[in-house]
Amino acid sequence: MDSFLLIKVATWVNYIVGRLLDGLLERWRFLNLLSDSDPTPQLYIECEHIVRRLLDGSAIDLLSAIEPFSDQREVSLLEKQIRTSLLNNEPVAALDRLHTYAVKFIRQVSDRNSIEYSEDTPLHGLYGQYVKHLAKEGIIESEMTKRILKTFISLLEQFNHVRNRESLAHDNTVVNHKESELIVSAVLLVIKFVRSIEEDRPDGYIAESDSDKKVEYDDIPF
Repeated sequence: MDSFLLIKVATWVNYIVGRLLDGLLERWRFLNLLSDSDPTPQLYIECEHIVRRLLDGSAIDLLSAIEPFSDQREVSLLEKQIRTSLLNNEPVAALDRLHTYAVKFIRQVSDRNSIEYSEDTPLHGLYGQYVKHLAKEGIIESEMTKRILKTFISLLEQFNHVRNRESLAHDNTVVNHKESELIVSAVLLVIKFVRSIEEDRPDGYIAESDSDKKVEYDDIPF
């Protein structure tokens, strides 16, 4: 079973289980309202949180953005670690791996579009040059889309800080669960959009280019 199908199955299973548990909780609440017992004990509240998390696809729905774009072993490891973290509902554990993946991905996209960069070009710089390329080539039509893409430049710049100071990349106090989930979702959304643009190219899917640069984790300039 390929990774994309596995993600879809996992998301669907979460939804089915969430709906089932939600129905059981509603039944339990109805029965308890007929009695004098407390209808919302702590266990019920905790179960509600689980149901809400199962029904809220959040970052899991965007995991289709994490697909192979290179046969490098490092990329495969990154994909596996990111997927595992998100499917286990541990977005904070995915932050530093997602940053490394994003750098590698945008570098690959830059290579196939003949966009020059140096080893010191940060993630938001790589992405910013790509956005300029899209605008110059007339690939982006809507002014609002251009504004959204430009907004993500500053978001990815802040993602550098999160990776360095608020993730497990170093001995940091990490960002909380809800905020890490939001950050991961935002970055995955950027990757998913870029991937969709590249897939519409005449030569099709993102593939390993001859100029692909091998970048180890220690080469990321942050």
